[in-house]
Amino acid sequence: MVVAVLAPVVAGPSLQQIDRRVFPIVTDAKAPGVYSVFVRFSDDLEGSADRTSRVTVYALTDSLYLRVIPQSHTKVVHGAFAYFFQLSKDAAGHVPISATDQPAHGLSADLLRAADFRNSDNTGPNAVGPKNVNAAGELRTIRYRSQTMEIRVLSLEIVGLGPAQTPAFSEFSCLVTVRPRP
Repeated sequence: MVVAVLAPVVAGPSLQQIDRRVFPIVTDAKAPGVYSVFVRFSDDLEGSADRTSRVTVYALTDSLYLRVIPQSHTKVVHGAFAYFFQLSKDAAGHVPISATDQPAHGLSADLLRAADFRNSDNTGPNAVGPKNVNAAGELRTIRYRSQTMEIRVLSLEIVGLGPAQTPAFSEFSCLVTVRPRP
């Protein structure tokens, strides 16, 4: 058997545009109502880390949206302090769906903070041992009245490690799966 390998023809657009990849929302025909979204953020911008205006919205259905909202912090100058994952009935987030298993105040699994992934003295990644910060890990499950959302962190890069610094994400990727609640 002979296999031919075809090289892409580079004519006109830049190599960066050719290498762009789109990750569509994957639905499972065997399991109606199950949606998976690959989410990746990269922030190499210098200056203010107020990213609240850069909300990313994924339309799962006509009446179900996943909104990912970057969170800022006054001590972060590079990257995003955290990402908040919200389900909403509209793209603008005016009709949010409230989680049934998350606290009304304090830390919740739908807020992924860079500090959750660093060790207790802020010198490296969180790991099992004496420097463990006992924060929510790479797999988070959030329950709603009709859905369950699972966030599986795939990779991350943290900046702001070291004494008297505030950690932030400079790169972050995860797989978010939303399925009907039994």
